[in-house]
Amino acid sequence: FISILVIMITSSCEEKNTSDNWDLENVTTVDYSSPKVKEAIKFTQEKLDSFNIMYLQFSKDSSFSFFIRTSFTEDKITEHMWCKVLNIDSSFMKVKLDNVPKDIRNYNYNDTLQIKSNVIEDFLILKNDTIILGGYIEESMNYNY
Repeated sequence: FISILVIMITSSCEEKNTSDNWDLENVTTVDYSSPKVKEAIKFTQEKLDSFNIMYLQFSKDSSFSFFIRTSFTEDKITEHMWCKVLNIDSSFMKVKLDNVPKDIRNYNYNDTLQIKSNVIEDFLILKNDTIILGGYIEESMNYNY
């Protein structure tokens, strides 16, 4: 029994470390003062109703995944991170942080948070790991996933 427990704990830690490494090794720098990025954020806000409708329609379908990107600030340091949407309720979204913060220490990977809809900078709707809607910031900067 103890060896099984050790294996489970080790496996869990190895998975998280892999995620930690991937997130920290794949940090992207985005110029949020860029007119293209500002326009992408504005477009995201305009398309939130579509995101919400699709979430309500397809959130129980396991082939779909829903993510939002927002900023987190701590001691004058701001990081923009992705969160997996767990629930939508009027002007808030219940989300789970899906990135490992690089410099911010008050948030952790998998933290559950309430995010106001009006601070969402971008979103992604995936079906079977293929983007079907969103990713406007990367698109505006000609990044590819």
